[in-house]
Amino acid sequence: MTHTHRLHCKRNLQITTFSLLAIAIILLLFVFFYPDVAARAPAITQTFTDQDAGFSLGYPDTLEKQPANSSQGDTIVLIDARKNFKISAWKESGLGILASSGTVSLLDQLKTNVDRQYPAHYPDIDRQGIADATLGGQPAFRINFSYMHPIYNRREHVQVTVTATKDSAFYVQCSSPVSTWPFVEPVCRAVTESFVLQ
Repeated sequence: MTHTHRLHCKRNLQITTFSLLAIAIILLLFVFFYPDVAARAPAITQTFTDQDAGFSLGYPDTLEKQPANSSQGDTIVLIDARKNFKISAWKESGLGILASSGTVSLLDQLKTNVDRQYPAHYPDIDRQGIADATLGGQPAFRINFSYMHPIYNRREHVQVTVTATKDSAFYVQCSSPVSTWPFVEPVCRAVTESFVLQ
């Protein structure tokens, strides 16, 4: 190998090293200074109101309003078909008997019932906890879990936020494949936070 050839190889190695270092610095700057795409809340541009159910909520235009499935009790269903993401909200009425029985609040009874009943409805459930929350400015609870979807054969993440009034309960439920949940969770949060009792 000639002296000139060695110098040429050394120069190429230095250029390659410098280029890789520059790329690494750019990536580090991107990671530290660019806003986390998954954590950004979308702009709420649409509003749904149901006077009969007594609530409204906002949603971004990335979600498409679908016909509600009244047999399942849904008042509104929103989907993002690209991400297999769904939000539904509904009211459960006629809970006066539960509300008036015993010394436990209706909300606490609902929390116990949801935690007890969901495993029967969702195959291979993995509970990820129940936490206190707010919904429509009222005390609420939020449950997170995943389960194996029986049709699509994939794990789905589900988040349900529940509040109660004197004799009714209100639910906002978000679901998506576990793999896309970190990207759709900000949308779920924004829609849930926009919920208003009428």
